[in-house]
Amino acid sequence: HYWSADGTRLFYRSGDGRRMMSVPVRTDGTEFESGTPSVLFELDPDQYPDMGFWGGFAAAPDGSGFALVKLVERETAARNHLMMKIDW
Repeated sequence: HYWSADGTRLFYRSGDGRRMMSVPVRTDGTEFESGTPSVLFELDPDQYPDMGFWGGFAAAPDGSGFALVKLVERETAARNHLMMKIDW
């Protein structure tokens, strides 16, 4: 998961790893409230058949996109591929 720069949204991947999700959040002292999650974008399974397993991600500070890291092998978790998702 990853917090938005302004702290008002939480980004996370869906359970199958194909969708980037966002949920609005509100914190007030010790209180935490979350809204309804929404899908920001989904990776096309025809174009990315093996993207169900990918590593970390980061959101741009201005919320304009994400950087996704694809793990080549689960056992070694070697990282040699960077995908940028823009204009979503």
